[in-house]
Amino acid sequence: MTHHTLRRVLPPLSLSLGLLTASCGSRLLCRMPVAGEQLPFNLMHHALSLRLDPSAHTVELSDSLRFNGTFTRFELNAGLELTRLEVGGRQVPLKRLVVKPGEDRGPATRTTYLLACRLPQTGLAVIEAKGNLWQDPEQVRFGHETVGNELMATVGAEGAWLAPEAAILPDVGEGELVPHRVHADLPADWSLITDGRLVRDWVSGDRHLMSWEESLPGGPLSIVAGPYDIRREMVDGVEVSTWFFRRDPAAGPVMGISGPVDDEEVRATLHRMSAYYLKMYRDWLGPYPYSKFAVVESFFPSGYGMPGWTLLGSQVVRMPYIPYTSLGHELLHNYWGNGVYVQAELGNWCEGLTVYGSDYRYKALESPAAAREYRKGVLKDYRSYVDGSKDISLREFQNRHDGATRAIGYGKSMYVFHMLAQLMGSEALDAVQREMYLSWSGRAASWDDWLAACERKGQLDLARFKAQWLDREGAPALRLEELDWTNGRLQGRLLQSQGGAPYELDVPLLIECHDGTVMHERLQVDRDTLFIDLPCPEPRRVAVDPDFDLFRLLDGREMEPVVGMVLAEERPLFLAPRAWLDDATRREALLAFSSALKDLKDAEWQALEDFKASTLKQRSVVVVNAPGLIDGLEASDLRMGEDRWRIAGVEGQRAERSLVLAVKSSTNDRKGALLFYVPGPEALPALARKVPHYGKYSYLAFDSSGVNQAKGNLSPRGNPLERRFGGW
Repeated sequence: MTHHTLRRVLPPLSLSLGLLTASCGSRLLCRMPVAGEQLPFNLMHHALSLRLDPSAHTVELSDSLRFNGTFTRFELNAGLELTRLEVGGRQVPLKRLVVKPGEDRGPATRTTYLLACRLPQTGLAVIEAKGNLWQDPEQVRFGHETVGNELMATVGAEGAWLAPEAAILPDVGEGELVPHRVHADLPADWSLITDGRLVRDWVSGDRHLMSWEESLPGGPLSIVAGPYDIRREMVDGVEVSTWFFRRDPAAGPVMGISGPVDDEEVRATLHRMSAYYLKMYRDWLGPYPYSKFAVVESFFPSGYGMPGWTLLGSQVVRMPYIPYTSLGHELLHNYWGNGVYVQAELGNWCEGLTVYGSDYRYKALESPAAAREYRKGVLKDYRSYVDGSKDISLREFQNRHDGATRAIGYGKSMYVFHMLAQLMGSEALDAVQREMYLSWSGRAASWDDWLAACERKGQLDLARFKAQWLDREGAPALRLEELDWTNGRLQGRLLQSQGGAPYELDVPLLIECHDGTVMHERLQVDRDTLFIDLPCPEPRRVAVDPDFDLFRLLDGREMEPVVGMVLAEERPLFLAPRAWLDDATRREALLAFSSALKDLKDAEWQALEDFKASTLKQRSVVVVNAPGLIDGLEASDLRMGEDRWRIAGVEGQRAERSLVLAVKSSTNDRKGALLFYVPGPEALPALARKVPHYGKYSYLAFDSSGVNQAKGNLSPRGNPLERRFGGW
């Protein structure tokens, strides 16, 4: 699973230090700026005190800010009432502040407070506020493909979450990273975690008091609290911990995505794998930058990474693959994003580099074949989710919010590092990563800094590389034409068909010959058409980029139908038998299914009996319980009987197992159908939750309780970048 993350991404500094003129109270001395006088504001330290009352949904806070320069403005969450402001030992009358309501961003809406008078140029500012904060966790949209309606600021019986975007910690807009201290006053059975290390922890009466401190410069804080059971252990000087909610044993086993889960086993695995990743990345990149790595369960769907800890939803943290994939991804983000920061206005590089060093690296360590399949999966995602209207350059990517931004900011970005490794060698790129970590920790780096380091290490000129892969949206599309072998020479044409200026590409070419010779050539392509003319023994197979080493737009014939192809459709048409739509109970189940699968409250449903095959020319469809395939689709190996189904050697009883099958449209290979064959409407809720996590597969089988029992891919129906000779 790919996770949305909260990283140290630095915005462009846009704070104006100009002062407003206004009448002032007698307790404040006002003066106009001297012409040419420079009075920059420099925040030095935050000391935040919080008191949380879950039953009343309230928070009370006091933030002490040490600073140099002129204190002129700050922002607070609009749900908080400012109760006191003191600057340089002087209390500022609140009625003297200029208050500017911010743009409506729901629970992240901010209020800006402007000080109309010049105050001391060094000292301490104390900001106190209180308010009622609550959001419904059930409204969160946080999945593999989409992120939306995220919680920003909430305090309730289930827990508390204060996101950095919500400005619970007063934002003075200085664009700097500073040390901080957080003191929390909580119910006795609650605990709180944030950035830094725990320096005090005690219970006083019915309150639990905790103090966290971070001496390293840090940005806006993420804070979560709740009734946690905490397990801690030391691993080579780093505290590894798991924070799971306390549960009543009488309530029965915890339910995960595939049934009952043993939390003791889950936590033991998380601790063991955290220790494994700490050693892996310490040996590869250098010392781990923080004093802790905590895996924290959240009371809402999430997958966030913060300095020294990660926050995962209750279901996500118990997924069986998380310790072997996403856990390492989140730990690596403490090097990239939370160790070396991101200069956001020049593009977010850290997601792609983290994928390259975790998800993709684990596959490369497994086998070359696994790495090849991972690369192909990235290209399938790009073709499925990105079209002209959704494409952006890597310079424009900031954060993931849908399948298209994930395919670009995580997938295409990962490929940039893979192609750099192809150019300069993986060992040289590893050395660049160690150098960047050593020299840029605690500072914000850009794509340009990374490529400059690669140029120095590899003695390369990457100006063209940068222009086409970072500044340009889109991808090259390749086509092989008129390939033939005569008189000992392989001749043909390799075309770039994407439109626009041609890319400069180093294209792998594989030639397998009848006499056993295997040739690996590199074609230097910098024009629309390259004429191929190579001496070789009689070939039996020629393939362009057979291992998917080049980021490119797959031809539709290279790609088998996959679940993600249909889920990429913003508003697919939903189909079901008329008998289902006319039955109130089953219709209610269908509407809930479309809402959960695609987050569509107003999905369009149509009776199968009214469906026209021409729809599939321009729109994908989701189909529930068709009698077989529907019209307008490519041929499929599906065998559907009254009682049983069979696909690719997998079979099941229709009354016991659900089948999910992706099939392409016969008239538009970017469209298709996602067919759900289910025993009854009771199977739909589990499938709606789980199927989006299997976007790269062609077919899925689930048992009656919703546990996945089989998954796989069908074969593509041809490859225009491959040619076979001699009837082989």
